[in-house]
Amino acid sequence: MGMKPNIELQIEELVLQGISAGDRDQIRTAVEAELARMFVEEGMPGGLSQPCELPRIQGATISLTSNHKVNDFGSQIASAVYRSLPQ
Repeated sequence: MGMKPNIELQIEELVLQGISAGDRDQIRTAVEAELARMFVEEGMPGGLSQPCELPRIQGATISLTSNHKVNDFGSQIASAVYRSLPQ
């Protein structure tokens, strides 16, 4: 049984234009949960096999309609962050 890596990911700033203040905590929680799921299910991206610090990554721009649920925002944001990590 192999040891799983200890991952610390700190997002200092996440710009959410057009999102109400009341939804921000729920989105943050959804982003954290989805990123955790992705690291467990899809593994560590190859570019992060050694400890490193990335001063900045450029995630994708996402667009959602007003009928999306707040958790959908979190899932799409997490996916954009994960896919932007060095492969």
